[in-house]
Amino acid sequence: MKKTLFFIGLAWPPTTFITRKLKALAESNSFNVLVGISSPEKKTNKQFKIQSIELVKLSHPEDPILMRASSLLTGAIKTFLKSPSLFLKISGLAYKKSRCVKHYLLLFTNYLIISSTQFDLAHFEWVTASFDYIELLELLKTPFTISARGSLFTIRPITDGDSYTNKLIKAVKKARKIHCVSKAMENTVKKLVPEAKTEVIYNGVDIALFNGNAELNNNFLRIIFIGNLNWKKSVDTAIFIFHNFLNLGGRGVLHIVGNGPEKERLYFSLKDLNLESHVVYHGYLKEKEVALLLKNMDILILTSLAEGLANVILEAMASYTVPVVTNVFGNPEVITHKKDGFLFAPLQINEPVKYLLTLYHNPVLLCEMKKKGREKIENMFTFSIMKKHHVKFFMESLS
Repeated sequence: MKKTLFFIGLAWPPTTFITRKLKALAESNSFNVLVGISSPEKKTNKQFKIQSIELVKLSHPEDPILMRASSLLTGAIKTFLKSPSLFLKISGLAYKKSRCVKHYLLLFTNYLIISSTQFDLAHFEWVTASFDYIELLELLKTPFTISARGSLFTIRPITDGDSYTNKLIKAVKKARKIHCVSKAMENTVKKLVPEAKTEVIYNGVDIALFNGNAELNNNFLRIIFIGNLNWKKSVDTAIFIFHNFLNLGGRGVLHIVGNGPEKERLYFSLKDLNLESHVVYHGYLKEKEVALLLKNMDILILTSLAEGLANVILEAMASYTVPVVTNVFGNPEVITHKKDGFLFAPLQINEPVKYLLTLYHNPVLLCEMKKKGREKIENMFTFSIMKKHHVKFFMESLS
């Protein structure tokens, strides 16, 4: 009989890399997969479906009050009929964990929903989602795993202080196993908890969707930035790099894909630097739209201050687009500097400008690097390779 995995705390539809992971597990036919949706009802797209994956709607403060009341009542009846003592323990736990009456009702409802759901292993793609549920899972005697990615492990322990770090350490210690998106992330986890049971599994790319060719547009570079427009992605740095590239004789266009709080600032920067006619802003694009755009690019510029391992690097290399990116955390694990891409320190301007000019003046080198990048993805970072490792990860976690 197949075991059941319960992914708790995902928005629906999930982000691209989580969607790929869920599809990989569903296609493997090795598990039953449930997803506990934590997004508000009005922002949840239930028309987005992944074959054989079942959705479980968790309560959210922005849900309609009647919907929340119905979820609470249904969960209470199911749990009480199953075990009155468990019902009382869950109520006490929610009271202990809650900050106010509203928070108590939210936690109590979700504890009841989870406790009345049949599953063998819980998984948290975002470690912060586990903070409210660790004690509940211990009460239910159900193990859990987590994924270690991005700023939740690299930046927030610094910005949010000891309270956050202590919760993070607790989650890592209690988890049966931790999926790390890069070796650098694994090292970060091990610094927090040396005895943590970790496994590195790189993201995989659909190489049929993300494809292209090494065709060149001589004396003109098609450059792209993809990422959330927030301070961690440092889009201003990318703009200044492109501005200096043009001032030093380069010709090209910069495409920017993404949305976020820095959007207004982006417009001001483009205007101040007189770049409006040289930059195309696309806003948020879906995966297939990104794939179509990448097919026609030469260079990915990524200026992030922190990354577990930027998924967009893999997508770019699969699309014959050369990455020129910051050397943070897992990025150097994918790119061989000066062979299939270029690495530079965060907030640097002159160094990446030099790399852009090198590729601009050497189209043969650009073509060679495009082909080497694609070859590396085909050998190491495909969807099928990722699927095999994730199945193994969860099989071992269930044993």
